[in-house]
Amino acid sequence: MLLNKAYSLISAIIAKISKTPKPRQKFILHILILYMGLRSKYNFIN
Repeated sequence: MLLNKAYSLISAIIAKISKTPKPRQKFILHILILYMGLRSKYNFIN
C-alpha cells in the first residue's frame, strides 16, 4: 500500500515537472522507487 502511494506521488510529480517522453518518465520513476527502498543513508560518495 505504501509503495502504491509512493508510486502515484512520484509519477504525478515527474509528469508535472518534466516534459520528457513516457519511457524516460518510467525509468526515472523506477530509479527513484529503488532509491527510496534503500535501508540506510546513501549519497553519491558512497
